[in-house]
Amino acid sequence: MAAQYLEILKTDTQNTSANYKLGYNYYGKAEYSKALPYFEKNVNLYPFDYDSLLMFAWTNYRLGKLREAKILFNKALLNHPKDASALEGLGLIK
Repeated sequence: MAAQYLEILKTDTQNTSANYKLGYNYYGKAEYSKALPYFEKNVNLYPFDYDSLLMFAWTNYRLGKLREAKILFNKALLNHPKDASALEGLGLIK
């Protein structure tokens, strides 16, 4: 599966779907440092994309980057103010 997304990204580095799915794939394997650049790319391209923001926040959290995670969880809450996942992440940081 990851090979397909990597192949897509060879020709289109800004393919948001491939970036997200590859990041999600690595996140699911607990390979957070590998997932980080793919979510970061999407958030840089689309700063208010909820799904990418949330996964970027959780990835930062898992890597111990709590300051960055807190900022991203709060940004995700701008889109969905009562989102359980973002609120959970913020609760774990406090």
